[in-house]
Amino acid sequence: MGFVRSGRRRLYLVNAGLRRPTLADEAAPILARYMILNMRNARSPQVRGLRVGRRKFFYAVALPATAAAVSAVQSPLSPRPRLLITSASHPLTPVLAQHLSRDYQVRLTDRESVSSSFEFVRCALEQDAATDALVKGVDAIVHVAEPSPGDDEKQGIEWLTRGTYNLLMAASRTGVVTRAVYLSTLDVMTPYDPAYTVSESWRPLPSTDARVMSKHLGEYVCKEFARDRKIRVTSLRLGNVVRQEQTKGKPVDPLWVDERDVCHAVTQALRVTPNDSAMGVGSWWAIYHIGSDSPAARFALAGAKNGIAYQPQVRW
Repeated sequence: MGFVRSGRRRLYLVNAGLRRPTLADEAAPILARYMILNMRNARSPQVRGLRVGRRKFFYAVALPATAAAVSAVQSPLSPRPRLLITSASHPLTPVLAQHLSRDYQVRLTDRESVSSSFEFVRCALEQDAATDALVKGVDAIVHVAEPSPGDDEKQGIEWLTRGTYNLLMAASRTGVVTRAVYLSTLDVMTPYDPAYTVSESWRPLPSTDARVMSKHLGEYVCKEFARDRKIRVTSLRLGNVVRQEQTKGKPVDPLWVDERDVCHAVTQALRVTPNDSAMGVGSWWAIYHIGSDSPAARFALAGAKNGIAYQPQVRW
């Protein structure tokens, strides 16, 4: 809470739903002149609202004797940001949705209907009004980018590349979607010799496998949107996603990553501004390798640890 003093009266500003409380103090000089006009004949605490740009402030006017009453004024709770997660039919999506619902209002989407306790919107991600409506009111996107069950190779590649383009285009037109997290795969890097320490700066070597190629092409689509500064995108190249409890008795796969660590990585990617100046797109684009921190792990995680404070907890 900030305030502006005017003679014997004190004007209290209550920050309504801003992430940085100091913004109330920063706004005080701007709002003071307008609000002091409403203080002239104040005899009791009054609470009013004022919108400045896209920010909403509530203010209370009181005589010194009523300061205690003003201190009881509470700002309304900020609504949680709305998050869109694609590929609702994929096994990873409900795990992500459950985890991220702690901080976001989750909306799911897929080409086919999916039963879920979360809001679900069926959408084919075409270049149409349906996709525009899908992203309306959304603050961020997690693009799981997996083919639907039953897709053949051609359908998978076409939908994932064209659908990614349509989704980001619709999101960028809103002017509200702040960022997107694209889930790619470490399989684009596995052709390198396992003895090499391969980082995110190395050139991908995708195979002709339909899923791997579609993920690779999707990365390029995302990077172009970031390069044009239409939307901030972080690409997370995931290893083979499993749950540790289900791997007992199996030979260790150096690409394993627990789904809980994936949830952590996505959470961090949504919170931290991407920064890959080496690729010439500054804070609009970044790629991170997401795996386990086990001795047998195939890829180093220094990039993700430094870039988004990724701290995997599950080891094999």
